[in-house]
Amino acid sequence: MTDIWTITWAFALGGLAVALVISGRQDRLTAHLIDGRTIRIACSAKGPQAGGWTRGRLVIGSGSWSWEPRGERGETRSLPPDLHLGEVRRPSGQERRGLHYRALVVEFASADGVVQLAVVPGEVEHVLMALERRAPA
Repeated sequence: MTDIWTITWAFALGGLAVALVISGRQDRLTAHLIDGRTIRIACSAKGPQAGGWTRGRLVIGSGSWSWEPRGERGETRSLPPDLHLGEVRRPSGQERRGLHYRALVVEFASADGVVQLAVVPGEVEHVLMALERRAPA
């Protein structure tokens, strides 16, 4: 009986530790974004001419956005400057195949076409906050 309680407490404390780490990361990202520091958010992107999703990082600086593909496959590219939020939705059909199982798709309209970002739910808020801060007053 003691072994069951020991295992139960170990799982409970482990879950609490994970929750605190995730919460701390969210707080740091928010603080960096508010202070105007550069943040990097892991996500997948699909541009107007792209055939599939590309993994990488969305780099949000003070008033600018860029995209860094994962690994050495490409160079940092700037995203269209005229991005306007379209919708936030769950991936549908075949989109779900190459994306994180919890990802939400954030669609942006631009003069070049639709840009889509697949972001995990805890970091969608940071993408939307960055877009709102960047908008002209």
